[in-house]
Amino acid sequence: MRQKTRRKISSILMALMLMLCLPTTAYAAISPHGVEDAFNPEWSESAGSYADSFGWNTDNIMSFQWTDEDGDSYERQTGWQQDFYENNVLTTMQYLGINDGGIGGVGGTGGSGGNIVAVALGELGKEDSLEVPPGSNKCKYNDWYWGEGSAQEWCAAFVCWCANECGYLGSIIPKTASCSTMFDLLTNDYGYSYYPVLSTTPFGGSSYTPVPGDLMFFSETGDLSLYKPFEHIGIIVEVEENGWYTVEGNTTGGGQIPGGGVANNHFTSSTTQARVRNGYVVHVEYPGLVGSDNIEQAYNFLTGVMEFNSAAACGILANMNAESTGLVPDQEEIGGGGGYGICQWTDTRRDDLVEWCENNGYDYTTLEGQLWFFRYEISAITPGLVSTLKSIPNTAEGAYDAAVAFCKQYEIPKDTETAAVIRGQSAKSDFWPTYGNREPET
Repeated sequence: MRQKTRRKISSILMALMLMLCLPTTAYAAISPHGVEDAFNPEWSESAGSYADSFGWNTDNIMSFQWTDEDGDSYERQTGWQQDFYENNVLTTMQYLGINDGGIGGVGGTGGSGGNIVAVALGELGKEDSLEVPPGSNKCKYNDWYWGEGSAQEWCAAFVCWCANECGYLGSIIPKTASCSTMFDLLTNDYGYSYYPVLSTTPFGGSSYTPVPGDLMFFSETGDLSLYKPFEHIGIIVEVEENGWYTVEGNTTGGGQIPGGGVANNHFTSSTTQARVRNGYVVHVEYPGLVGSDNIEQAYNFLTGVMEFNSAAACGILANMNAESTGLVPDQEEIGGGGGYGICQWTDTRRDDLVEWCENNGYDYTTLEGQLWFFRYEISAITPGLVSTLKSIPNTAEGAYDAAVAFCKQYEIPKDTETAAVIRGQSAKSDFWPTYGNREPET
């Protein structure tokens, strides 16, 4: 490649990186470029806007080599570039809080830990989330926990800080700056379930699929008989088929923050670090998932009016809750996309919701109206699914199977296979313990 060509490519790439780079503080200047519809759930929905605004040739972005109008030949030395642009957009969305950390493709914060996940994600990229001076352990989280000027290790203090912001400290998550003490309190005093990392489904096991809001404990040995078996902790914020993302305090983030701070880390089944592979995941049970008025009303409707057994109802509720945490009937889709309500009906299905409710005397913005429409729609568009759900065994495994079937045949979210596993586990672990032995109300 000619020297002129190398210089030209380097200039182009540097300009693009500067334009898309994450701000260093919350008050960084905004680029004068206006990108209409810049933040959409799918990269493909934003690519054209970025191309128009910055003059990108998207054909070249997706090519390894090409020739320009002057006849100069170019060769992409680093391979496909779409991931680079997409990751910049997603990171910026996360930084701005436009979506709740949907890095791994499932979307949303999911599970019942949405509040603490949102708080943790909100600390990424903040100037006051860093150690000052770098490498000193001095930070606002230690100031809050120990008092101003403290320089203790602070990964557990960060988790406590996030829990305190949600009103969970003490009642849901204990206040302790020790990772090992926190694990002991969570699993013994609080009674939460825990699983070796290698036993989880993303790492090739079969015992548990983590959900956002769970806590990841890092251990070099995995030996729970040691006095202090754990050395680090993070909050799981997104789960994918072969791994998950965490937000952690007191970390360099694999070099993202050389001096220490809050960072977003990614671990997969191919991760070789001993402290990851020998670690544990604790499933934290947050309030508001089961027992809320809307979920109670929906459960009674599913079992009393629609005559599903408890297992089928748990599977449906796990999906509805994943679409709209707490079954909020007027929930607009986070990050855009047009979804609405407890099932996030989109496009013509959203129109059908409005029209059917108006024609049948219901307010489409209410839980009651949406439940009656759901009863109509599921029978109309997926009668086979209704039969499947009616035949589900009334067991914890039945709840899991019901959630998977409902996810794949009715909701069909992005990355359906991964979402189905997460929702199945939620039906089994979150909903079945509360509703599994309850008699239906009529």
